Amino acid sequence: PPFCAPRRRVLGGGRTGPTPPAGVPEVPRPANASATTEVVPRNAAGAPDPANGRIGLISVGMSNTTQEFGNSPWGFKPQADGDPSKNPRVVIVDGAQGGKAAGEWADPTDPLWTVLATRIAQAGLSPLQVQVAWVKLAEQQPGPTFGAFPLHSDALQADLETTLHNLIAIYPNLRLAFLSSPP
Repeated sequence: PPFCAPRRRVLGGGRTGPTPPAGVPEVPRPANASATTEVVPRNAAGAPDPANGRIGLISVGMSNTTQEFGNSPWGFKPQADGDPSKNPRVVIVDGAQGGKAAGEWADPTDPLWTVLATRIAQAGLSPLQVQVAWVKLAEQQPGPTFGAFPLHSDALQADLETTLHNLIAIYPNLRLAFLSSPP
């Protein structure tokens, strides 16, 4: 299940992935629970609230992510918000930011996290209501920066894993993350 207790992953060639940051809590879940059943409307304190709660869905990524997800007429957010079949409890926030590649998102002290927090608050959500993320990241200039394959793909994997751990630490009710590859 997504976002279970963070573990070291075994990668190809016997290598292991990064360890989660210190202090990232394990997410307790019943043995038979699916992550999708845990996505429910929550109040600002994070408690389930079917009548008045919200489900926060955020995007995380760079410029092409915000172009696809954001407020352009063809973006996901305006199309979803205009769809009468969308659950009215779902609040969609474009957290993607131009020029912010995987390395920046992997850094929990980067100012992009403050921008994301501001956008979430402006949408009327608390961090405890964010439960779903769409993540589309790439490394900037992977060849010159990281060298030949597979060095850049290994760096991207490590940055994606660290970004997911950052998201779990900041948004403890995050249950689903959809990872998308860049074009």
